[in-house]
Amino acid sequence: MVSILVEISTDTEFEVDDDNPLRQVIINTHSPLVVSKVSDESLYLATENEKYSEEFMRKIKFTKFSALKHTWKTISNLSDITTLGEIKFYLENFQHYTEIEVAESQEKNMKKRLDSKLKLKTVSENIASQLDMFSNAK
Repeated sequence: MVSILVEISTDTEFEVDDDNPLRQVIINTHSPLVVSKVSDESLYLATENEKYSEEFMRKIKFTKFSALKHTWKTISNLSDITTLGEIKFYLENFQHYTEIEVAESQEKNMKKRLDSKLKLKTVSENIASQLDMFSNAK
């Protein structure tokens, strides 16, 4: 699959013409296997970052892209630098963090359902509590 995607993109070693049209292929993956098949020049690490914005007078979140050292993106100062180690760490821990987030989300949903079930009353219970309120008001 990666070979096919590379083949359909523009070969930057040659002039753009009818046989080498201007094309770019962008894929997003958390697969170490896919990352290992792509050239260093093609890799970016996208991470969520946060900073205080004077313009908005609050913290804002944004996606930061970084590339490997000695690639045209970092040599030209078009990107921050990352390492293969950082990319590997992200890929190895992505699944772990995702599993934790899913478990936490399931726990919250279960708690919400349990809380809502505890708050539900039958018609007779509602009538009884209203009668209690009415009799206490007298």
